[in-house]
Amino acid sequence: MELDEMRQRWRQQPTEPTARLTPEAMQAILNQPSSSPLQRIRRNAQWEVGLTLLTLPVAASIMLFGQQPYTRTMAGWLLLVAVGFLFYIYQKFRVLNDGLAPGVGDLRQQLEQQSRSLRRLVQIYYRATMLTLFGSFGIGFVMQVLRFAHTAEGLKLALMVGTLVIGYLIIGWLAYLALQKFTRWYLQRLYGQHLDRLEGYLHDLQATN
Repeated sequence: MELDEMRQRWRQQPTEPTARLTPEAMQAILNQPSSSPLQRIRRNAQWEVGLTLLTLPVAASIMLFGQQPYTRTMAGWLLLVAVGFLFYIYQKFRVLNDGLAPGVGDLRQQLEQQSRSLRRLVQIYYRATMLTLFGSFGIGFVMQVLRFAHTAEGLKLALMVGTLVIGYLIIGWLAYLALQKFTRWYLQRLYGQHLDRLEGYLHDLQATN
């Protein structure tokens, strides 16, 4: 996963050495109801819910009352993305409340479960973000081709569509690189540091055995 590359670079930054925790100290930290990284993830999820709920009526209004077909189509796509994002946030809260909650089993099993749960959130978010980008560009391309078809035909239409393909490929590639870089940074800030901490606990736990 691309997040691992950023985490490697993040770890290379100079940090102050910390003492190795005992299993008892690790368990006490895991049992805390609101450690800093998890609190940040929960607070971020609450902001995401609020912004998404604000997006829904705006997108629905534009889709129903917009004048241009392109605008209405993109508003409908935004509405679909917002609904899908609410499902993702629901899954995030499930992981926060279940997958990252202190367990009753072996400490190593708890750490491995929490690491898997966070990785699943990272993968879902990354893939959904990239899919949204492709979907947005795909809908925009199709709508633009349909618009061209109403005003041109034959060789002129072929040239216009060819130019559009080249333009969308260039802009789409630049947008993909920019969104990929931002998404990696965002996921590292939100999840990567907590993953590093969990994996550090696992490493210390293995060293004590």
